[in-house]
Amino acid sequence: MHSLRLLIVDDEPLIRAGIRADLAEVPDVLVAGECGCVEEAVSAIRSSRFDIVLLDVQMPDGTGFDVIRQVGPHRMPTVVFVTAYDKFALQAFEVNAVDYLLKPFDEQRLRESIDRVRDRLSKPAQSARQLEALVETNSHLLATVGKQTEEARRTHSELEIARKVQERLFPREIHPIAGIEYCGRCAPARNVSGDYYDFIPFGDGRMGIVLADVAGKGVPAALLMANLHGSFRTHAESGARDPVALLRSINRLLYESTPSETFVTAFFGEYDSSTRRLRYVNCGHLPPFLLKTKEGGIARLQPSATVLGAFPAWHGDEASVEMSCGDMMFLFSDGLTEAESAIGEEFGDSRLLEVVASVRTATPEAIIAEVFATVRRFSSGVQQDDMTAVVLRGVASSISADGKTLSYGMKIR
Repeated sequence: MHSLRLLIVDDEPLIRAGIRADLAEVPDVLVAGECGCVEEAVSAIRSSRFDIVLLDVQMPDGTGFDVIRQVGPHRMPTVVFVTAYDKFALQAFEVNAVDYLLKPFDEQRLRESIDRVRDRLSKPAQSARQLEALVETNSHLLATVGKQTEEARRTHSELEIARKVQERLFPREIHPIAGIEYCGRCAPARNVSGDYYDFIPFGDGRMGIVLADVAGKGVPAALLMANLHGSFRTHAESGARDPVALLRSINRLLYESTPSETFVTAFFGEYDSSTRRLRYVNCGHLPPFLLKTKEGGIARLQPSATVLGAFPAWHGDEASVEMSCGDMMFLFSDGLTEAESAIGEEFGDSRLLEVVASVRTATPEAIIAEVFATVRRFSSGVQQDDMTAVVLRGVASSISADGKTLSYGMKIR
């Protein structure tokens, strides 16, 4: 059989990207077009040949049923409706749709729909008996849609609970520490994130800074992120003072409790206000930017250790930098640099550094906000991966009335 020419019609770019990714694994299917509204869909169907249309129901300028009406039922390719609403299922089968997919659906459910399309296209015109069989099939599909609706509602509820739980794992309170101000933010691509950042008070004027990226996405990555959070916090309570020893222990815990193909890239630093130095270990993570004020240069804090959780024996070296007044460090996950434009071009390190340098004198919170906004504009609002950033900046210490050295961090989201 020739490859099925398929048109995706959905007003959400992220949904179209997800469908396109799922279809990449389906043999003999060619995504021959994408549309985001009724007008574009009608024009595309009238001007090109498609075997199948994955058709959204509700769009800004109308509905999927408007597409069928304007093109004409006899000129329409085979239709599979793709929607978040179950209430249109009966109407969909009345216009002879092959299937009705409720968002969110998995790759297996999409494959089943493609197989139904293949089956229909391989048969000649339907007899009365075949039409009766189709009615029976549609009744079965309606029952399936009902079950999927309940499953989707339950899944949505569970993911919402997971999202709220994970939000509480990110730092919510500021712990002022002399010599630096700081801020962190994570913007998940889905309900939950595989990125992790934290600011861990060690006492005695010391603070741990973590930014990590778990391999994978979705709930499995979020579960490992929670595991990582617990590991770092547990070691903090034990008063661990050696970054290399701390990370070796965390690697052992991750390796023993996760699948062999799972790993974490991480940057861990410990800032000491008495020396204004940051001791750090970079475990295969993207090297942060360090913008120095006195020297006027830009350094990259390159990896100095293997990733966490992949190997039973972990090896790493510690390095250190001074955070002088005005120095600014920007830590980030690959959701920023690997964000793609509409033509598939990556945002990249150079653009990221350019944005960071242009706003380096702003507050840490404003720096992160500007970076996120710039990346979203570049990718036309389509976020395919978690975006996480942490900013540290050296500041002048102030002296309180009782003689204690103080400085104030920024608000954390």
